[in-house]
Amino acid sequence: MPVDVTFDDTFSGLLRYYYRKKHVKQRILTLPLSLDFGNIKTANIVRTRASFLEELSRNTHGYSVKEEIQKIRDNLSFLEVLIESGTSFRIWWTNKAADYCGFIWLCDRLKTVENEVEQIKVPTLFPRENQTLLEINEGLSGLSCDLIDEFKLFERQQKLSASIRRDYSYMWQELQEENQPIRVLINDHLLSQPVTFYDKFIYQQTSKTDFTELDRLLGKIVLHYGVGILEGWYWYRIEKLIDEEKLEAKQSKIPMKQLIRLRK
Repeated sequence: MPVDVTFDDTFSGLLRYYYRKKHVKQRILTLPLSLDFGNIKTANIVRTRASFLEELSRNTHGYSVKEEIQKIRDNLSFLEVLIESGTSFRIWWTNKAADYCGFIWLCDRLKTVENEVEQIKVPTLFPRENQTLLEINEGLSGLSCDLIDEFKLFERQQKLSASIRRDYSYMWQELQEENQPIRVLINDHLLSQPVTFYDKFIYQQTSKTDFTELDRLLGKIVLHYGVGILEGWYWYRIEKLIDEEKLEAKQSKIPMKQLIRLRK
């Protein structure tokens, strides 16, 4: 059996549960790299992820960047061991930016190896037998064990040849060269964007007259626009916009209760 590789922590847990239900022993490698955000210029992926997560989580309580980076470091080391041992891989991904970036990064890493590699690209829109459509906005994290079977996802498995991996690796190299802070999919094309790309969603949920509590503001943004986007990114950008005097804030002893509005 090939080792399953996923870039989604939630889906990794679901997949483990799925295999337990089926009484199947299976190895799963989780690489939650969030490569759709932050610096990707250097080859040291651990260093760039550490820098990004530290910046993103400076206001987040109960979250250990050190533990998260250690998990990434351990899993990347395990990946190298698996490659050296000739292990075959099965990569799960979607057209969500984090998955897509992770996929082409891994294709770049696997472009010259002899390991067998397969992929399961999961669509986010499924036609059902009752002639309705089911949209999985959250990507892989929106799946369930029943949906894995209902949509026969394992039948979507395809071989990923060395030449195809090499073609995908060119996309990763282009993104590295551009090295913009954000990467998004627009009309199925993976594009680099400036750091301000998602700021419009923050502005659309704030006003010049009324203050909104930060936790409520974040909730509104995520509800309307945030599927597949790190909530911490919006908090990070709100803090930056306050520093740039584009947003006005009334501080509170509880950070999530500070009041935010557009600066007049």
